[in-house]
Amino acid sequence: FAFSVNAQSGQLLDPYDRNGAQFWCGYALLWFLKHNPTSDLWDPIEEAVDDFFTLANATYWTGNDAGLQTHAFRLGKGKYTLPSYEFDPDILPQACSTEHNLDGFFALKLAGEVLGNAAYTAQAALLRESLLTRFWDFSHDRTFQGIASPTQVDTCHALDCASWYSLVAEDALDRAKQEACLRIVEDYAVTDQGVHGYTAYRPQYGYPGAEDSLWVEGTCGVILAWSAAGRVDRALREHIQLASLLRPDGFPYVTQNDP
Repeated sequence: FAFSVNAQSGQLLDPYDRNGAQFWCGYALLWFLKHNPTSDLWDPIEEAVDDFFTLANATYWTGNDAGLQTHAFRLGKGKYTLPSYEFDPDILPQACSTEHNLDGFFALKLAGEVLGNAAYTAQAALLRESLLTRFWDFSHDRTFQGIASPTQVDTCHALDCASWYSLVAEDALDRAKQEACLRIVEDYAVTDQGVHGYTAYRPQYGYPGAEDSLWVEGTCGVILAWSAAGRVDRALREHIQLASLLRPDGFPYVTQNDP
């Protein structure tokens, strides 16, 4: 699955490989199968998902003895060098992103359920245990942004690390971590153009100079987190407000450009 399609540069399939994007592509296809179990697309989708997980496990899965990175996926492959934007396809980053591994958990769990594959279900359980232990900053009652190496954590934090993580905590029936995440989400709250939502980054969480720009995608993630936690009234209220930002060509990415 390509990381992105760029219709303006002429380079249609971005060679950048990041597991988070790949996991969500797989998740979307599996979601389609779940709701269309008699589709003629079943076989090619199952083959595509199996091929991806085979590659991801062979290339990025850390396995049983990787220190703090045990039972997790590394970032992916390739890197752009700024400001020249030159691409090196051979760089294999060693960090494990919290966000990407949250994505991986959801994809693996759904793959096990939809495809009836016990191996995916078992791997999802291993990844969930890693997220609940090694990716959680017990000193500050929140997640790490990632694990940079088998011995070093990334102490920064971004919105997804709280909103998406709360859903994994709910899946594990870990209400303490779920509530801790929802408390941290409040630190990202902003109001712009009369709409209450959430920004991606905060100075106190490792992003000096971060601005109060409402991030639509991230706000949707928080709305889902509120709903999953049973706070449906709040989720609906914020969802209805967000709809006022809709334009003829869709939603804006953010309400203010934030360098």
